[in-house]
Amino acid sequence: SGTYTAKLTVSTDSGCTNYAYNQVLVRPLPEPNFTPLTGCQNLNIKFSNNTITKVDSAVNFIWNFGDGTQAINLSTYQPINHQFTQSGQFNTVLTSTDIHGCSDSIAQSFNVRPSPIADFINSEVCNGTAVSFADNSTTLPYNPIQTYYWSFDSLAHSLSSSPFHIFSAPGYHPVTLSVTALNGCTDTITKNIQVHAFPVANYTHDTACIGFPTNFYDNSTLLNDSIIEWLWHFGPGFKSARLGELPNFKTSKLQNNNQQTFSFNDTLWHQVELLVTSNAGCQDTVNKQIKVHPNPTAAFSTDKEYGLPPLEINFINETANSQQPTANSYLWNFGDNNQSIIQSPFHIYTDSAIFHPLLTATNTYGCWDTISHPIYVIYAAIDIAITNVLAEINDGFISYSAQITNYGKQNIKEIELKAKYNAGFEISEAWSGTLLSGETMIYNFKSKAQIPANEQIKYICITADLPKDAPQPDEKPS
Repeated sequence: SGTYTAKLTVSTDSGCTNYAYNQVLVRPLPEPNFTPLTGCQNLNIKFSNNTITKVDSAVNFIWNFGDGTQAINLSTYQPINHQFTQSGQFNTVLTSTDIHGCSDSIAQSFNVRPSPIADFINSEVCNGTAVSFADNSTTLPYNPIQTYYWSFDSLAHSLSSSPFHIFSAPGYHPVTLSVTALNGCTDTITKNIQVHAFPVANYTHDTACIGFPTNFYDNSTLLNDSIIEWLWHFGPGFKSARLGELPNFKTSKLQNNNQQTFSFNDTLWHQVELLVTSNAGCQDTVNKQIKVHPNPTAAFSTDKEYGLPPLEINFINETANSQQPTANSYLWNFGDNNQSIIQSPFHIYTDSAIFHPLLTATNTYGCWDTISHPIYVIYAAIDIAITNVLAEINDGFISYSAQITNYGKQNIKEIELKAKYNAGFEISEAWSGTLLSGETMIYNFKSKAQIPANEQIKYICITADLPKDAPQPDEKPS
């Protein structure tokens, strides 16, 4: 480069000659150069542009890294970053051009060293338990990993290949592992590690009434995971809630109805325990004391069971309460689409049919009981028959027994009976109870009649009839 004088000689065919001189400036080429000449696979390599220009600055640089990628850097001498995804030798070329368009190139062999691939595995744990970590990185056999650097939540660190760490709370925690191989190349990986929360076991329940199914509703909560198993224990007193220790644990999958039912057969306090397990195996239990309440014993009678419409019936509420509190509400369903909430109501049946009035008695706990008796609003014949007569004489006294059959269609609750022999003293007695239609019973008279000395028994007469105030007479008295 430099300034040179150029001479131009011109000659004609007649031998005439002339000369011309001019100054020519030859500009120097830029001298491209770069560093470094080695780096690690998959890591950013900062190439420093070391181009030298003697007069004017270079304004354009073209990088060809030899791996199929190219970059143009218009900022004078600014470094440039590049990653090689493969290891090996790459012919890297830098072309530098100055403001006058003068350019030159340099090609150098760049050595890309193989990098390890960082990875790790860890155990799944519940909150408060140490998580175990194990290096799972890969590298070439001749390039083993030399160092490990772990970072847990950016707060704690470890240089072990298989460390343990207890996190302060459940949830997701960033864990970073950086590994360095024998050739000095490194790799780093960060994963969000889940520390599984314990579920918070809880449930609600309906009022517990003896003998009735009580609904228990799972109300447990859990962060990030899901509950997959529910184990219930229903029993008196307190017991442990560890799986397998209780023989009467009841397993339930509640994804569909989210509830469990159980019937208690006494009115004690019961310890009801729920053990819930998450999909990660984390468990929690809750124990609650459940009081089982007594039920009222619904009962009623009527002043009539049979009759023709319109049939007026007085319902007598005879509900008993084995324990406090007593029933405090009543619902009558008379069977003819009519209802009442009166304790002992009066009702008129206007149609002919067999009705089944239902009484539901409820106490202050909400426990209830029902009872039903048929009412026959139809014509029903009454027919009581003495089907056999027995007598026994002992020490001058005669005692009577009678076999009585209900041939009618109504149940008999009261009977007036009379017994005598010959034309002697007549015994009258009354029976009360329930003799169903078609049934037979034996009635033994309580009283005895004295027989005069030397009197012969010629006949015995026993009669059975309804009381005189019965609403319907016996159609075939006997």
